[in-house]
Amino acid sequence: MKKLLFACVLLMAATAVKAQTEKGNVMIGGSIQFQSSEGSTIFMADPNVGFFFANNFAAGAQLTLISGEGTTIWGIGPYVRGYFGKSMKGKVFAQAGASFAGISDGGGSTSAFQGKLGYAYFLNKNVAMEFAANFMAGEGSTVFGMGIGFQIHLK
Repeated sequence: MKKLLFACVLLMAATAVKAQTEKGNVMIGGSIQFQSSEGSTIFMADPNVGFFFANNFAAGAQLTLISGEGTTIWGIGPYVRGYFGKSMKGKVFAQAGASFAGISDGGGSTSAFQGKLGYAYFLNKNVAMEFAANFMAGEGSTVFGMGIGFQIHLK
């Protein structure tokens, strides 16, 4: 019995469990947010893809779509995200990015800075539900909001 127990412990120790935010993993996902104030409603969506270049740190690209008050703004650009904490069930994250943005209705184009601060709750080893405070700032206007999203982490 002791030999069987020792063999099981040895097998478990030799089988490494990969963390969701480990170097070499890929994440695919996005988030949505709604904001309503003073009779206007704004919808924002930002699908993304990222690669973990180091444990807990990913870089990638995201597409941002903002629609409201008869105007649509789109943006595409790079981002960097860091996860903080050691829990396998959830981690705080911070994200910063920049994007080249275009504005419908003849508004031209601009550049913008984006940021997120949130919490990723891992539903299982590959899927995280995220809750985050978001902002996008560019050319004299800033959009703030709270969003919810999902990320799929692939090895």
